[in-house]
Amino acid sequence: MYEKLTCNQHLEPEEQHELTDPGRIPETLFDVIQDEAAREHAKLLHQQYGTPMLAWILHPDSGDDPDAWEPGFLSQYEGSFDDVEHFIDYRLGNIDLRAHLDNLALELRIPEDWVKLDEEAVKNDLLADTELIPLDGRVHAFETPTHTAQADAEALADSDGQSEEVR
Repeated sequence: MYEKLTCNQHLEPEEQHELTDPGRIPETLFDVIQDEAAREHAKLLHQQYGTPMLAWILHPDSGDDPDAWEPGFLSQYEGSFDDVEHFIDYRLGNIDLRAHLDNLALELRIPEDWVKLDEEAVKNDLLADTELIPLDGRVHAFETPTHTAQADAEALADSDGQSEEVR
């Protein structure tokens, strides 16, 4: 199932394998889960999805309901990264913001240094919408529930607006 998640394509195959190697996590880490059935379910999900799933289960936003762990993980997991800076670079690379700004300067025929990216503000905004959970030498990124709910509301509003325009 983990192979279907495409959010870690930026990692080398060996790094992807490390994420799913159950031998890298000490068994005692599961002891924080009090309920035995939930602990066994966590172990099963960890075998299926690797360390990122365990990071999600140990995070307070995952909740106490073991049946909600997998859907929550699948909807909010954004990938695993070496550190915060790699996460920021990856996200900025995905939207290619720097290239868009360069193109804007060309299009407007203004000097490139007139259009600057406030990287600190962008970093703060990205981190406001993402929970980074350190575990096993990486940070595992999850969309914050507030950000997810806001995006869902915006998508619904957009779809409502589009349906009205069609009428």
